[in-house]
Amino acid sequence: SSGINAEYGTVSAAYQPDIHLLIESTSEYTDPATQQTVQYVNIKVSSINEACHDFSIRLNSLDFDDLKAKLSAPVLNVRNVVFHQTLSDKFELAFREEVSQNG
Repeated sequence: SSGINAEYGTVSAAYQPDIHLLIESTSEYTDPATQQTVQYVNIKVSSINEACHDFSIRLNSLDFDDLKAKLSAPVLNVRNVVFHQTLSDKFELAFREEVSQNG
């Protein structure tokens, strides 16, 4: 990967035909002001080019389909990480949790 130093970190890039993408995990963040929960998907980017170093990207799970549409390579989910790709997925999970709490 080619790294560009920025004020708050490094921006990594790799040639798309050379990369493999692997979903590693998810994480959630709740905004204390709005109490809205956002789920992020953590994706490892590896290149077959030995000069490129692996790096990870963190993406809002609702933007996952947009990312997939822009890629020529598949995003592998070998660990079967479950995440919400749409607002309907989030609603379904919230509904199931509410039903289970109500017995």
